[in-house]
Amino acid sequence: LSDALATGRVADRTQTIERAGAALELEDWAQARGLLEPIAAADGAALALLARVPGFTASSWVASSAAADPRAALALARAFLVADNALQAWPLLQCALADADPTAHAAALSLAILAARTVAPDEEGGLRAQLLALDVHTSDTGLAWCEEALRLERSGASATAAWRRGADDLGHDHPWRAAAAWRSARDLLIAGEHTAAADLLSPYAVCDGDEDVRRCRFYLLQAWERMGNIMPALELARALMQVASPEQRARLSLIESRLAGTGADPTREP
Repeated sequence: LSDALATGRVADRTQTIERAGAALELEDWAQARGLLEPIAAADGAALALLARVPGFTASSWVASSAAADPRAALALARAFLVADNALQAWPLLQCALADADPTAHAAALSLAILAARTVAPDEEGGLRAQLLALDVHTSDTGLAWCEEALRLERSGASATAAWRRGADDLGHDHPWRAAAAWRSARDLLIAGEHTAAADLLSPYAVCDGDEDVRRCRFYLLQAWERMGNIMPALELARALMQVASPEQRARLSLIESRLAGTGADPTREP
């Protein structure tokens, strides 16, 4: 009977957490809080979800037994870092780094790098190396590779591969993704790797955006031209003409002329 009761409690708690997760997706903060607060002190998954509710106060939960769960520790550490309290976040991150899940481990390393800048500067380099060495593709690894690319550029080294990994790991709507994509694609075009460049840039084929997105579209135009994808390239050239500066329109006119068959060398460097 006791085993059956325990199993029932676990099932009830699991259902409660699932309902709270659905409430969070709908931004029903009051319902999520009401479901999670009664169980969060003893359940790491519940506490990790509760930390996503606006107004969450990490200091009220840091002494709970659930805070020893790597999932909860990561959520609490993130809340402390948002509040500019790296000192409180640091010990929680040591717990969070024990999480064997690769995505969670990458997130913990990313936050640990931020905290280390204040709490343990000597450890920042080692943590960054660990994050770059992970065989996982998340926004945390993507940002780390973008930062590594900037470091390589400052040192005068090639950053093409680092920018490409950053673009590969970041979601298409991430604000750094377009910047990483065009920088990598520019170098790939120079190296004659037109298909690889087009693959990086294809998410920007249709929609206009900021300067980085427009650069992506301009390099995609060049990649398609060199690959012989004439009609898509011609359509993109005409779309870009609508938002281009006078100088850019002059360059686009030359490309449009080539695409229309008036002949100029499309292999010049971007």
